[in-house]
Amino acid sequence: PGLYRAEAGGCNISLPADVHMVADAPGTVVIDCQGTGHRHFVVAAGARAVLDGLTLANGTSGADAGCVLVAAGGTITIRNSIMTNCIADNNGGALYLAEGGTCTILKSVLENCVASGSGGGIYMLSSSLRLSQSSIHRCAAGSCTSSCNGGALFTHGSDVWMSGGSLFDNSAGDQGGAMF
Repeated sequence: PGLYRAEAGGCNISLPADVHMVADAPGTVVIDCQGTGHRHFVVAAGARAVLDGLTLANGTSGADAGCVLVAAGGTITIRNSIMTNCIADNNGGALYLAEGGTCTILKSVLENCVASGSGGGIYMLSSSLRLSQSSIHRCAAGSCTSSCNGGALFTHGSDVWMSGGSLFDNSAGDQGGAMF
């Protein structure tokens, strides 16, 4: 348990193989990238990651994914966790799922995340998402000059399954405050 603050370049950790990061209890492990210009994790192509009971705060990216980037064919399960105050200069304020990526989010919260492009909370490109008993709130897409869609969730050629969760108080500069 504890608060882990990133030094310059201390985040942007590559997860190249199957990894399980599990806290003793939700909220007892906080990983704070402190807005250093780095996201928390990159799940490599074909890798599987499980994040359970973690709080991921203040990730930033000059490109896609302010918090976690899931490369093509990568898989991530986020359970009992919080992603908060993450910013992407392009798409996916908290989470970016590349082609063939798979994500399951259970009993978790994505909040106060911003993408200058689309997908303030999550950006999905030909990928799949299962969202259960989770919420995406106060996320925003859109300080760009062209189309900025999906404040909470942007999907392109993707499958989304939601049960018992909520999308609220999200906004987009163009279309789909909650989902596009």
